[in-house]
Amino acid sequence: YGHHGRICAKYHNQWNILFCSSGFKKNLNRAGTTLMQRTGIVDKTVDREFDEEYERYKTLEQKTEKLTKEAKGYLDSLRAMTNAQTRIANTIHHFYDDSAPMGQCGIKYKETVEKLDEEAKKDMVGIRDDATYRTTIIEPLSRYCAYFPDINEAIKRRQKKLLDYDAMRSKVRKLVDKPSEDAQRLPRAEQEANMAREVYENINSILISDLPKVIELRVPYIDPSFEALVKSQLQFCQTSYEHLEGLRQYFPPESEKLDGRAEDQLLVRNVHSFLDDKSSFKISLVCNILHDIYKRAFTKLVQHSIFVGNRDEYLHRPTSRAHFWDAPHEHVLAGTDLDPSATLKHDGTWLAITKDGQFAALTNYRELQVQGRLSRGMLVRDFVTKKQSPEQYFDILEPHKKEYSGFNLICGHINDPPSLMYGTNREDQKDEKLQPGIIYGLSNSVLLNPWAKVNKGKEEFETIVDSVEDKEVLIEKLFSMMRESCPNLEKSVTPQTWEDIKSSIYVPKLSVGNLTYATRTTTVILVDMNDQVTFAEREWFERVGEATYQERHNGDNEDIQRRFEFTLDT
Repeated sequence: YGHHGRICAKYHNQWNILFCSSGFKKNLNRAGTTLMQRTGIVDKTVDREFDEEYERYKTLEQKTEKLTKEAKGYLDSLRAMTNAQTRIANTIHHFYDDSAPMGQCGIKYKETVEKLDEEAKKDMVGIRDDATYRTTIIEPLSRYCAYFPDINEAIKRRQKKLLDYDAMRSKVRKLVDKPSEDAQRLPRAEQEANMAREVYENINSILISDLPKVIELRVPYIDPSFEALVKSQLQFCQTSYEHLEGLRQYFPPESEKLDGRAEDQLLVRNVHSFLDDKSSFKISLVCNILHDIYKRAFTKLVQHSIFVGNRDEYLHRPTSRAHFWDAPHEHVLAGTDLDPSATLKHDGTWLAITKDGQFAALTNYRELQVQGRLSRGMLVRDFVTKKQSPEQYFDILEPHKKEYSGFNLICGHINDPPSLMYGTNREDQKDEKLQPGIIYGLSNSVLLNPWAKVNKGKEEFETIVDSVEDKEVLIEKLFSMMRESCPNLEKSVTPQTWEDIKSSIYVPKLSVGNLTYATRTTTVILVDMNDQVTFAEREWFERVGEATYQERHNGDNEDIQRRFEFTLDT
């Protein structure tokens, strides 16, 4: 028995060694096939049906794993919040004693928060305990995620069999093109290729059939988890409101007036803005749902939309100043690009607003020279001269985006309430509706990848809007902000100059060969709650010779600024 057992062990170990060696050889061959496919030596089988299902599956896998991770962190976040409330309550309690006017409120607040904290720990926001939360929310998600490793392993096996099949196809083709002296070699290769195809097609068909089923399987796992999570959050909010609402009786009556004034000030700060630099534009919009309250609350300056932008351009490029265009587009206020390279018959522009509230602004995307078939100036022109929503315009534009050089486009209407969208033809960024309450920044990169000047400008813009009420002061401060330049910028352009421009809101006069480049104009547009528009534009350089330009400053003379005021048509 012992001798026989040793023999079995011996052969078993030898078989393992041979098996491992065979697997290593296969992996090595597959690596070679992959390399030859990348270089075009070996054809690669493309299965669009599988690729489509695979992309859907991988998206689902990533989102489900992310949801599971975030759900696990929810309990810790909730506990941290209630603990923070308790610490705040303890600190506030030290500010009041029983004899103080609001002494009882301080005491009751501490008692209420401590009770909320205790209930949250004991009842886990309406789902009784930690174990119940995990059972109703986390475990269904985890069970669904448990399918993924087996599916991913099957996908890996499919990829290996596909490589084997492609390698055998290539081998057969070579033997057909250059027959071997061994007459049996081609039939053997064809037989091996057929076998490899059958193995691949078998696992491929199973995956194409099963991947949609895995996606559909999400419903009995994710839906109950989502419902339980919403119910737990609802219970927590209801419980918190019921306890804290009772504290209002301890506040003196005059505090109600303070509440109103505080809410008004919060409305002022609820600003949504957009900064660009091909200009450096900013637009700010008040949250739509608050418009009526906003109008009733203030008699001082209140703007629901604010735009400020710099136009950086070669000074020799012929351009007309902002003006109302001729018929049939006399409702359009904009400058126009007069350079022949614009390839437009007329009215190509980078920024425009109309008397009925249509608005569009364009910036170039910085890249090595890529000449589009169509001029970007027509993007703004075509939007403001036609009656259409931004959604409709971007739908029409989508199939033609590749015909333009790189651009960023904001368009929409700025009547009260405003509605704007952003679109680009670079970096695969999708068209996006700009949401109220968010400060947006945009430069010569895409919206999601701002330059340093954008972040700096957004901070300064918010500070100015929060602190200034007078319209004329606001305009002057915005113009001043847009004149801030990077101290490192040199007058003669070097490769570093183009990097420094990313940090400089204003570009001073730079020599680019025989040409001069700079921030030519700054534009400020304000739209108040009565849809009254103030459009102010300042031109920073004056031509004093054939190719000589002199810089001008705020207050130099009236010719530096053009100003238009009108009410938007309702």
